[in-house]
Amino acid sequence: MKSIKLAAAAVVFTVVPVLAEAQDGQFFVNGSAGQSNYSVSGWSGGHRDNTDTQGALRFGYLWHAGALDYGVETGYANLGEVTAHGSYSYLDVSGSPSQVNYRQSLSTKGWLLGGNLKYNFGSSWYLSARGGWFRAKTTGTVDSTGFSGARYSQTDTRGYVGVGAGYNFSKSWSLGVGYDYYDLGGRYSDAHVNTYSATAEFRF
Repeated sequence: MKSIKLAAAAVVFTVVPVLAEAQDGQFFVNGSAGQSNYSVSGWSGGHRDNTDTQGALRFGYLWHAGALDYGVETGYANLGEVTAHGSYSYLDVSGSPSQVNYRQSLSTKGWLLGGNLKYNFGSSWYLSARGGWFRAKTTGTVDSTGFSGARYSQTDTRGYVGVGAGYNFSKSWSLGVGYDYYDLGGRYSDAHVNTYSATAEFRF
């Protein structure tokens, strides 16, 4: 899998500059930040916080075809974490009641590789869509008083899709808002993360 990632990255960074010379287009870099909302089953009891701060940085190339732009992108996303904490009671070896406080968390970050589309209404407003592969590293932790903590992680290639809208202030700068869906997969087969972001983009 590592060799496939390296090969894909090599294709992107070697083919795109060549195409850029033959097509009307621009390189771009954009950064987004906002809120993530985790959907993970199997966590019950205690107090749960599904939301956190998240962000992503993307770099790529867009070809212009009239009102439609299309291109490739790569980047890195940090989706924050979901946490849960609480307490439970049990009887110790002497038969006395004891209470344990616990905290567990699940965080996700990883590399992106995909494509995007943008439809421009005149020279100002636009709608966008994107999708591709998300090489997600998901890390879970469990800590409780009186017991040693546990940490586990997995790395899995899944998918992401997103939509957005925004305003082009010039040929080089734009601001927008967007929604993205990241599949976590693996041992969290039914888990995903929804993100809501504000995005600033520079094209050159």
